[in-house]
Amino acid sequence: MAGEITSSWGQVGATALSSAAMLLAIIAMVRLVGLRSFSKMSSFDFAVTVATGSVLGTVALTGSSLTNGITAIGTMLGLQAVIAFGRRRWRLSTVVDNRPLLLMVGSEMLADNLRQA
Repeated sequence: MAGEITSSWGQVGATALSSAAMLLAIIAMVRLVGLRSFSKMSSFDFAVTVATGSVLGTVALTGSSLTNGITAIGTMLGLQAVIAFGRRRWRLSTVVDNRPLLLMVGSEMLADNLRQA
């Protein structure tokens, strides 16, 4: 019962080390791929942002393999870079990007657009 409420200093240290290592890995990969990684301009960008946070949390709190976590994030950011290239080269933007939808003009709400959203 007490083990469910408290942690040993070794577990606390391992969590801190895993968290720091994952954060440094994410920062390094984002520097390579670019800030688009977290731009949330499309549903795909948003999914990668949420998944990155999920992987970070999973590795930090469950003791999952640091190598697997770094590989997962590297794969997601790599795919995002490939899709970003495809947006420019092959017009993939029509598949992965959201079209902007105006919801208000001044103080007037656009009811039809709100229903559509």
